[in-house]
Amino acid sequence: MGERRGLNPRVVDSQSTALIHLATSALILYKNDFYLNLYHFYSFFLSSKIHNPLP
Repeated sequence: MGERRGLNPRVVDSQSTALIHLATSALILYKNDFYLNLYHFYSFFLSSKIHNPLP
């Protein structure tokens, strides 16, 4: 009793790798979504200016 076990380094490594992978993929998805929304905004803005050039 009272024996403490250290964490298995392989388990800790896989957990940190999974966390890094999750954070990286979330950042990539956010960045892609941001650029996609920017593209849609500017394409809508430019098409409205082409069809209605007056301010």
